[in-house]
This record gives sequence, structure tokens and C-alpha cells, in this order.
Amino acid sequence: MATQCPVCSKITAHNYRTVWKQLTASTWQFTVKFRCQNCGHRFSIIFNTVPSKKFRRLVGIDPEKQTYHAIYRQWGLTRNKYSCGYDKTILLVDIKDSNGNLVRGHHWFRSNGYIESLQLQPGDSVKFTAKQVTIENGYVF
Repeated sequence: MATQCPVCSKITAHNYRTVWKQLTASTWQFTVKFRCQNCGHRFSIIFNTVPSKKFRRLVGIDPEKQTYHAIYRQWGLTRNKYSCGYDKTILLVDIKDSNGNLVRGHHWFRSNGYIESLQLQPGDSVKFTAKQVTIENGYVF
């Protein structure tokens, strides 16, 4: 990343260090430190930005995902539209976010082998991490 030196006005500055700092849940500040290859002057430029998804994954932060608490109610079956069989589902009720706010009264989730291995009993508390998305009912072509 080349930029203009504030002392000699040459475009020969060289990036030698970048420092990231989280400001809010979604905004980061990074300071890029430069050294002019012409006069040796050191200077820095500060950027406020929303980092890419790849960077958030690398540092282990994904603001889109949240932790939820729910209560297990029962198992169920739903017809698999891609084959002739059925898929096992799980009913969770009283789904609340980490602040204790009610997000949904109930939701049916498709089960996987890990959930089945937990051997849940009705009334058990479940904690999980998920990304909340908005969907539209109907057919997808």
C-alpha cells in the first residue's frame, strides 16, 4: 500500500505495520504505520471500517451470530422433499437471546446426529449459537 509522505510529498511510503482495534460490535479501527523510503519519515493513517467476513472468522468474531437459550419439548418427523423419506426434527420452545428477551415462542429445527446423541428429555434447557435470518414462505425455483 503506497501513500504520499506528508513531509517530502513523494509517493514512496512503505507499510510496515498494521494494528487492529475493535471499537464497537461491528466497527473496527485499524492504524496503518508507514515509513517514507525517500526521507525516512514515519507516519500513520487511521481507518474506521467494518471488516470483511473472512477477517471476522480469522479473529473468531462474528457479530451476526448470537447465543440463544431454549427448552426442549419433543421430537418430530417432517417429509423430505428431495427423497421419499422423512427427516427427524426437534421442537424448541421459549427461545430467548443472551439478554433474556423472547425471540420466538417455538421453532422446529432439523435434527442431526449430534443432537440425537444428547438424549434430551422434555424440559431440558438447550444453549446454542445461531444466525438469525428472515425467510419467506413459499416455493424456491
